[in-house]
Amino acid sequence: MTAGETQEPATATPATATPAAAATATATAETNATRPPSDGRGLSLHLGTELRIAAPGEPGTGLVVVRPDLCDTSGALRAGVLFTLADNVGGHFGAVSAYPDWVVTADLSLRVLRPATTGTVHATGALLRKGRTTVVVEVELSDELGREVARAIVTSTVLTPSFDVTGMLAGRPRQPSDPPPISDGPPLFDWLGILSAADWSWAEMVITEPLRNPWGILHGGAASLLVEAAALGRAQRALGSEHPSRVGSMVLRYLNPNRVGPLRAGAEIVGLRHGIDGRPDAAQVRIDVRDTGAGNRQTIAATVTVESSRPIEEREQGTHE
Repeated sequence: MTAGETQEPATATPATATPAAAATATATAETNATRPPSDGRGLSLHLGTELRIAAPGEPGTGLVVVRPDLCDTSGALRAGVLFTLADNVGGHFGAVSAYPDWVVTADLSLRVLRPATTGTVHATGALLRKGRTTVVVEVELSDELGREVARAIVTSTVLTPSFDVTGMLAGRPRQPSDPPPISDGPPLFDWLGILSAADWSWAEMVITEPLRNPWGILHGGAASLLVEAAALGRAQRALGSEHPSRVGSMVLRYLNPNRVGPLRAGAEIVGLRHGIDGRPDAAQVRIDVRDTGAGNRQTIAATVTVESSRPIEEREQGTHE
């Protein structure tokens, strides 16, 4: 099945793959859709990602607190949450570097180096290149002990805006009118309202108002979570369910804005790596994201490596196919 087909979604979710969970996901998406716009910060407010700016004109640093609802089935913070934090920090760093111009993320690659299971993850950026049309920023994500959790490369396109971006560089601290931080919530994929085909050949998500950025298009972090869900669901069938799977790396290239929805992420396994026991322990998944409400145009091309959490001694030496 391709991403462009119009078959009705199956009642399945990444967390539990049950009709009840699907009903919860649908209800949550409908509830999200009735909430007022939150000036483009709906996703960040829910995830608890923060961008901290020491002084005007300086690049910000970021953080996110590990919560159970933000973690995958192995208990580690989801790659899409790390991706969102890296996008926030890398994008702000790029915008500061490009001022008075503005930037939009063109592509982002993330490599997860160790699972983050407790505490707070911090993110800092470093400028790798500033050109006339592009800015490249490296983002390091570390835990409270200073151990590197993940590393990302954010490539942004430089645009000349028709408005003054000075105020946007200052960020917006949490306001008294903002929803209070939550300590836990429904599983993240359920909160997003993600549904899938029974065989995970595609996953689908409605673009609700809390998921839009200040320009009214889907936040790149929300798109990365849809990509993660599709890749995990598709790869789990190949890797088996004996051990949970998690994302080892993901690369997203943004081709067009996601404006209408629903979005459908088609998933195809393009490679497997086997452990010394001959069983597959990692899968490379190609993801094709399309905006079905905008002529089914492709909006994102992504590649995700999904790894089994099998004991390392079973996986150190292996073969590829």
